[in-house]
Amino acid sequence: ELETPVRALGLDLERVDVRRPMNNSELAPWIGRCGVLALPSRSEAMGRVLLEAGAAGKPRLAAAVDGIPAVVRDRVDGLLFPREDEAALADGLDRLMGSADLRRRLGFAARERVD
Repeated sequence: ELETPVRALGLDLERVDVRRPMNNSELAPWIGRCGVLALPSRSEAMGRVLLEAGAAGKPRLAAAVDGIPAVVRDRVDGLLFPREDEAALADGLDRLMGSADLRRRLGFAARERVD
């Protein structure tokens, strides 16, 4: 169950929707609904979902692993955190969920970069 580690971080699950992997055809509606797309991968070649979220103008929060830093520039068009650093993940979520201005700025920059 993915919700258990999220609860362990003290995050309010009223504002967090943890999704299991899904087919690409199922992604677009979920990305369109999200306020922030978080990708806490331990390993990720590139993070295609980060490109899709950027194209949708969504702020992105991702682990700085493998090819992800080539897709998300920290504090420019998204936020990055160290691999397996739950406290940094929680801090990034808190920062993004607490600031509509930061979400707008990063989402706009992500869309500009992907377009």
